[in-house]
Amino acid sequence: MKKALKIALWEFSGTLKNRQFVLFTTIFPILILGFGILASVLAQQQTLPHQDILKQILSNPSEDVQKAVPQFLAAFFAFIFLFVVLFSGTFVLQTIVREKQSRVVEILLAAVSPKDMIVGKILAFGALGIVQTLIWVAVGLLTMILIGPYLGLPVGPLLGLLLAYMPWGKLILFIVYFVLGYLFIASFSAGMGATMTDVLSGQQVQSLIIALPSALPLMLFSVIIQSQDSFLPTLLSYIPPTIAGTMMLRLSVADLPFWEVGLSLIILLASILIVMRLAGKVFEVGILMYGKSASLKEIWRWIRS
Repeated sequence: MKKALKIALWEFSGTLKNRQFVLFTTIFPILILGFGILASVLAQQQTLPHQDILKQILSNPSEDVQKAVPQFLAAFFAFIFLFVVLFSGTFVLQTIVREKQSRVVEILLAAVSPKDMIVGKILAFGALGIVQTLIWVAVGLLTMILIGPYLGLPVGPLLGLLLAYMPWGKLILFIVYFVLGYLFIASFSAGMGATMTDVLSGQQVQSLIIALPSALPLMLFSVIIQSQDSFLPTLLSYIPPTIAGTMMLRLSVADLPFWEVGLSLIILLASILIVMRLAGKVFEVGILMYGKSASLKEIWRWIRS
């Protein structure tokens, strides 16, 4: 485990200096600021009709408004989760494929085991995903505080409403699902990257196997919110790629039984451990395979060995 942590620290510090990672991490907040400034300029040219209504709602929030706070948080976490998955999952795959192509990994494997390397990489990219999320959330809040008054938004009452009706217990669960869901995606992407010979083919496979299922809860947003206990949302709550997004949305509108929350977390945690183990086996053989991508039959043989 010490070697895995050293790999994680090395990967974390190296990726923080990576131009692509830095560029993407900074571009997203810049876009948020840009849209905020544009909106403030437009708002100065016209009177927004919703201002008085919004102030009245905030001064005497109804039960529906109070229920909207956890729904907003769940949708926010689900959206950020999807965004992080689309970028960071691809970044994990790209990094491993490029290391494989440059054969840098052969030097690293002389010092550490494949299992330590894959676990270290997964932990590093998990930490990087959390860093990205914290930066984006901080910039979003700062943009709201600085530019909100120019839009005519009562920023103080809005933040007060958010804090007053913040579902702290559910917020902790949202964070747990977010972190575990991301670790599952990173583990899967790392193992898959070891079987690919080029980034393009890896991204295509990843989009089909990882990105699309992860986006499913947001695609079915209205269904999950309106019928959180129906068959489809319940089913998606126990399928690893969709557990995080689905459970966050379901928890935002209902207090689910303890056994449902516990079972989904156990399935997600067990899936992470299984995928990490399988990714280590695939990584051990696939990372040294050059010239062609591995077939499903070959991958299955590596897993069984």
